[in-house]
Amino acid sequence: ILSRYPPSQVKDERETLSLLSSHFVYTCATRYTVRKAFAQGDRQVWMYVLEHALSYKQFWPKKVAHCNTKVCEYTDLILLFHSMSVKGYHYSPEEQALADSMARYIGNFVHSGDPNQSGKDYRCQHNGRSLADSPIHW
Repeated sequence: ILSRYPPSQVKDERETLSLLSSHFVYTCATRYTVRKAFAQGDRQVWMYVLEHALSYKQFWPKKVAHCNTKVCEYTDLILLFHSMSVKGYHYSPEEQALADSMARYIGNFVHSGDPNQSGKDYRCQHNGRSLADSPIHW
């Protein structure tokens, strides 16, 4: 572990611990799940990696101010659900394109089972109609 996550030579090792724990909680669990799915014959597994820190640096609360310059968990949800506008902030043009692409991929996946295929081949049917054509009440 020390060779993969060497000490940073400073007194504060929170960043190293954060990286190690993120890899343990997210990366290792994801790999385990994917391997299990493949072992059971499921070959259609879709994943994504987000490597974009938000451009609006004051978005995060002070207790997680380190997220102003790094990608933190939930950043994908902020983009996917267009949550910045709820707080009165605006995406950069690049972030807007990224957020729209993410929503399209997730929508495609929900409708067709494949993030790269449009929702034309709906799997969800009710009384012979696609659920995507029915009004949805949340």
